[in-house]
Amino acid sequence: MNPDSFSPPRLLWQEGILHSLDYADVYHQREGALAESDHVFIQGNGLPQRFAQHREFVLVELGFGTARNFLNTWRRFDGEHLTYIATELHPIDIATLLQLHAGGPLQSWSEKLAAHWPLAVPGVHSLELEARVRLILLWGDSCSMLERLDVEVHAWYLDGFSPRLNPAMWSEAICRHIARLSGHHTTLASYSVAAGLRHALDRVGFVCQRRPALGRKRHCLQAHFQGSWHPCRPPGYQGGTTDLPRPRRVVIIGAGLAGCAVAHALRTSLFAGEIIVIDARGLAQAASGNPYGLAAIRAHDWRHLPDAWRPTAFMHTERSLRHSPWPLTQGHWEAGTPPELPWAEQVLDKEERSGFFRQRYSASLPPAALCRYWLGDVPLLISHMVALEQSSSGTYLLRDAHGQSLSADAVVLAGGADLDLSAYPLPLQRVAGQVEYGPWPGKDDAWQGHSYALAHAGLLLYGASFDAHHLQETVSAADRAHNDTALAQLLPDVDASQAQGQRQSRRSLRLMSRDHLPAIGACPDLTRASLLYQDLEHGWRRHHVAPTYPGHLYLSLGHGSHALSQVDLAATHIVAQMLAHTSPLHLPLQRQIHPLRWLLRDLQRRRS
Repeated sequence: MNPDSFSPPRLLWQEGILHSLDYADVYHQREGALAESDHVFIQGNGLPQRFAQHREFVLVELGFGTARNFLNTWRRFDGEHLTYIATELHPIDIATLLQLHAGGPLQSWSEKLAAHWPLAVPGVHSLELEARVRLILLWGDSCSMLERLDVEVHAWYLDGFSPRLNPAMWSEAICRHIARLSGHHTTLASYSVAAGLRHALDRVGFVCQRRPALGRKRHCLQAHFQGSWHPCRPPGYQGGTTDLPRPRRVVIIGAGLAGCAVAHALRTSLFAGEIIVIDARGLAQAASGNPYGLAAIRAHDWRHLPDAWRPTAFMHTERSLRHSPWPLTQGHWEAGTPPELPWAEQVLDKEERSGFFRQRYSASLPPAALCRYWLGDVPLLISHMVALEQSSSGTYLLRDAHGQSLSADAVVLAGGADLDLSAYPLPLQRVAGQVEYGPWPGKDDAWQGHSYALAHAGLLLYGASFDAHHLQETVSAADRAHNDTALAQLLPDVDASQAQGQRQSRRSLRLMSRDHLPAIGACPDLTRASLLYQDLEHGWRRHHVAPTYPGHLYLSLGHGSHALSQVDLAATHIVAQMLAHTSPLHLPLQRQIHPLRWLLRDLQRRRS
């Protein structure tokens, strides 16, 4: 997808009707828009009766528009879990959304949606609207976004502007993607009965029929797919834990940001079992124990959307914390020159100072308080686990240093400082980082790369050093000197020596990976995988079987210094896998964080 094609819509209100100037068409008719949504899309797909036929009902809409079809589906949904995926190249803003539905039957639903409305930035935006409803908005070109999906869809809404005015939305390529993502019982509905659309759908396996329409239109379209769904993932990325029974007890090892985020995602999901968090030191005692941390991403990371993990995860965190005590709206100064982005006004302030520009969304957050907020009433056991074994039935047995044991149906490894990784051959390494902090009356802040100076609540915190060789948690004088030098460069007017008597240092360990991205999700049998895929280095093209997933074992590791910005989406992805729901990530993002990616890349590089 060319991100430059993504843009806000050009709109015109005329006699109470919203017009698109981009496509010279209307978003809805003057009267009967909701009745048309019911008749064409809800009834055309046999809903709501079919909702109960699946534990998770997956519905895709092409052309999200005014959100009318989604809001109508949401209020009618009575099944276990709905994943609603929608594409949109020109998303409307919150004010327009609320104005469209004000005073109507969808007003309260639109207000709930507006509270989670994402930034107008291309990519995937997963909105956790309630435990049983996930809305995944794919801001971008429909064909390009469908290429990134690999999920079986149960029903389709085709609701773009008319084929005559927006032919790209109804192309042969779109129809091929629709067929690729459809199964034997998949249905499709549209207001359009254009001959070109019907013939294209016929050619890819749909049986189309015209139904009587409402209002001025004579017919609308209903179709059923006659083929079957086949996942189309590259070698190593197939399969997962979806065929395993849902766990009844989940044990999370690690009570820092990564582990507490998983606990929060579980307790706010449909999971009805027991959750236990275990940590050898207690809550937020390792790298998550600094007084404050910076929740932000480098502005240049925005350039890599829609397939960039860090900005995608950061936007998810922004939505998640929007109504918490710590919204990401402080805005920090980043050193350098702001990147040129078509959507720059969404993420960057116009205000600049010499050598710096201000990020619109960032914040200094207290990690320990956030951990407590996420943990809620989940029990925390302080114990050092020394063994993790799996029985023939698939359950896990954890043993601590005193011989005490605990069983679990699922285990999430989310610790960094104390976790024994010898059984998991992943390119992860521990690094030490040190910060300095002390009383400070000023409000200046700045950051560049790994160095930052955060003035918040009467405290100045700055650092952080990066040491991959001296892995002790004892405070280092060399690291303090390094941090003082970095502070002088970021904030020349601040003299660190003034706080010499009151300044404190804190040094901790964290995990980072070879490619600086985390390992997130279900963990396959890594030893067996190296044998399954060893022929990749020879360029063979045989059919590769899926890796073996012996049980509910999940990883949230290697977040490095980016935990505040990304563990929330990591946890949402893990819980979706655990409950056999559609991931909030499209396939390119899943590949970026997959625990097998290093092995597969190494084998393919040997071939070259």
